[in-house]
Amino acid sequence: LEDNEMDVRLHALDVISNYGNKDSLAFLLNVARKKSGFASQVDDEMRKKAILALGNIGNHNAIEELRKLLLSKSFMTVLENTDIRLCAVQALAKIGGDEAKKILQAVAEKDGRESVRDEAKRGLNKVDEDNW
Repeated sequence: LEDNEMDVRLHALDVISNYGNKDSLAFLLNVARKKSGFASQVDDEMRKKAILALGNIGNHNAIEELRKLLLSKSFMTVLENTDIRLCAVQALAKIGGDEAKKILQAVAEKDGRESVRDEAKRGLNKVDEDNW
């Protein structure tokens, strides 16, 4: 992921997303947080792929970080952009479980962006279908 070419870095994240395991969790969380050793090279596209990879891997240990990406605020405004938050919603829906469902419910009811609320509602439907 330290390659100068963005396409190479994005492809590496795709591979981790498809073949990663719980050992990939810390690395993906660092990319999602933009707190890795190469944070200056991490852009929103890489963060979105890392967040979606967290959902694909399905590790419940990622839920708290996804919650922070969705719900953290700075004086009345959310800290993350809409695209990052949409990816976090999708990842939570893939991970599923009661904790993810509670976060999705809160987002579906109270988020300031209609697109994020709608995606959270779709995520809730997916979680419900998977638990049925």
